[in-house]
Amino acid sequence: MKTRLLSLATALLLIVGTTQAQDEKPEKEPTYMPAQISFIPGFGTAGIQSRLVATNVSLNILGGYVYSVHGVEMGSLINIIHNDLKGAQLSGLVNVVGND
Repeated sequence: MKTRLLSLATALLLIVGTTQAQDEKPEKEPTYMPAQISFIPGFGTAGIQSRLVATNVSLNILGGYVYSVHGVEMGSLINIIHNDLKGAQLSGLVNVVGND
């Protein structure tokens, strides 16, 4: 079971890592959503534009990827924030923040 979870988390990181580099600026200004829910990065209430979403609450079933969080982000496996986090980030496996 642990091997499957680790494999899934690695696959999610590779998918997100290949879609956008950490230092790259977004092509447009981030969109504000008070809350968002994702199953995996790109599949949730923000859709494939989740990397351009600034939010206060981010809930991720397996994993999620947003631009910034000013509040709380929780997920069962992996949480990825492109820019800044001001608050708390909780996951079962991996938390990534690209900036502060």
